[in-house]
Amino acid sequence: FYNNRLFKVNKDQLKFAKKSKQTERWSIGLLTLPFKYRGSRYGKTNVYTTEFNVNSTLSYKTSITLKEASIICQLGFGIGTINLNASNANPSISPLNANILSGFWGVMLQFNRTQAGIYFGQDYIDNQEHYRWTYHGKTWVGVGIGFDVFKPKVPTSQQTAQTL
Repeated sequence: FYNNRLFKVNKDQLKFAKKSKQTERWSIGLLTLPFKYRGSRYGKTNVYTTEFNVNSTLSYKTSITLKEASIICQLGFGIGTINLNASNANPSISPLNANILSGFWGVMLQFNRTQAGIYFGQDYIDNQEHYRWTYHGKTWVGVGIGFDVFKPKVPTSQQTAQTL
């Protein structure tokens, strides 16, 4: 009842309002891992690094959900930099930023468009014989926080009404 009028709606007209089932899908994306933890078993002390990195990912969005969050498994490779100095590399080199290649895997939770994940990987530096970087090829644990900037196209109620 609205504006002194009574409206009838068929059950068929409400089919568009059903909640869609979560579907599995593959995607490719970009990810940065701002925090990496490198354990003390490899070096002298526990190390948290925050150097620059950018990574490409192959992601698989599972049909499994945790409450309303989607679970996404990821595999990735990327490039970054690491600060080399006497405490983590050859003591005879001057402090410098060196390029690294990273490989990793992890699990991300996505709620609406907000994302958070935990990742495990290894970093490799070129010319390891010279630099003798303590963490070359050693496993690290990282945290990623993100936001899905590409929203899937969902039909508006006006477009859905036109198809009825």
